[in-house]
Amino acid sequence: RAMAFCQWMSKKTGKTFSLPTEAQWEFACRAGATADKSGSGVWGASLLASQGEWTRTTYRPYPYIATDGRDDGKPIGRKVVRGASGLKVPAAGRDTYRLSYESWQPVWNVGFRLVCTDEELKSIIATARKTADQ
Repeated sequence: RAMAFCQWMSKKTGKTFSLPTEAQWEFACRAGATADKSGSGVWGASLLASQGEWTRTTYRPYPYIATDGRDDGKPIGRKVVRGASGLKVPAAGRDTYRLSYESWQPVWNVGFRLVCTDEELKSIIATARKTADQ
């Protein structure tokens, strides 16, 4: 249903929306921080939430290999859920906690964020990265 919402949003706005891949979610979460720290202070935003968040990535064991088909967004298999700090499980308190559910499975404590791959947005991000590197 989340991918259907992305398609609707894309049609409505003329921009391209999708669920993030697991790698995109992790990049946004860490915001350049090391693996043992949250990056929320770096970009002034946090991906910590009271729920997990769907990605379009099909669950496979690490190492992460983006070219193995896991990020194609097909509605089959278990999908990676990240950031499940609201699950009240000690290990889930980390902002990068990883678990998975079947793509058809309704889960009460899993939501989603969107990524926009619009060309104008890519330009804004590239400019922000250059500024941050200076």
